[in-house]
Amino acid sequence: MNNLDRRKFLKTSALGAAAVVASPFLSKYGNIFPSGKGDGIIRPYPHPWMPKMDFVYLTDENEDPFKSSIEITQDGIKLPSDLDNKKFGINSRWFIEGFGYIWLTADNGGEHFTMREISSRDKLNLNYEYAKSRVIRNRNVNEKYAKLEKSIIW
Repeated sequence: MNNLDRRKFLKTSALGAAAVVASPFLSKYGNIFPSGKGDGIIRPYPHPWMPKMDFVYLTDENEDPFKSSIEITQDGIKLPSDLDNKKFGINSRWFIEGFGYIWLTADNGGEHFTMREISSRDKLNLNYEYAKSRVIRNRNVNEKYAKLEKSIIW
């Protein structure tokens, strides 16, 4: 029988304990960070109180909705491959704790998405895309009103 000295015993048990402690953490939070190249899936990370997302639609460059075969799956929002080079934005109702629901558009910071671009990037985080689009939209509105204010003679 193989004798186990004290040092080996402590090292082995410490590694085993670390694995046991880390396993629930990894299984619960393992899918937070997108991995791999995008395959037309955008992952939402909704607030725990938000009901299941069941409605998403796409809009073109003019913010007009158009018919598409977009799906909401367990992996996230699956975009149809037939979009090719058509530019689009992703729209849905989103829950904000302490406020309620709002409608948000993710449009790649005003540049709009294409399937070619989404496929070439890592999997997208819908929360980040919503925030990026809103920040750039607010910046553009602020600049517009700053120019308007300068042109008004008091």
